[in-house]
Amino acid sequence: MSNFKNYGQEFNYDDRYLSLVVGNLASFGNGGFRLFAGISVDYLGFRTSFNINLMINIFLASTINLIGKYSVCYAIWIFLAAIGEGSCFVQITTLVYETFGAENGAKVLSKTNIAHFLANFT
Repeated sequence: MSNFKNYGQEFNYDDRYLSLVVGNLASFGNGGFRLFAGISVDYLGFRTSFNINLMINIFLASTINLIGKYSVCYAIWIFLAAIGEGSCFVQITTLVYETFGAENGAKVLSKTNIAHFLANFT
């Protein structure tokens, strides 16, 4: 997700457009839709909810090269991908607590959050 700006520059998009429009939409999608991801896990269950998220993200990743030349579509694709990323973090948290229990789940989750943080430096 953090490379949307570099990828958008390959399509010769203006840096201001990428920062202001695409970046703000991605930020809103990532944070704003996490609540709905939690609700979907409650109503649909983890497996169904995560499979829907996975299928949508596979579709987005496999078609972004086709829509990259259209700036509005690129912004929508990045917005939807950001929703998927935020949803994944919420759904994985649920899975960790169900798998390891409340006491061990917190320890495992803290280690995975540190790993996600460190992965951004590569």
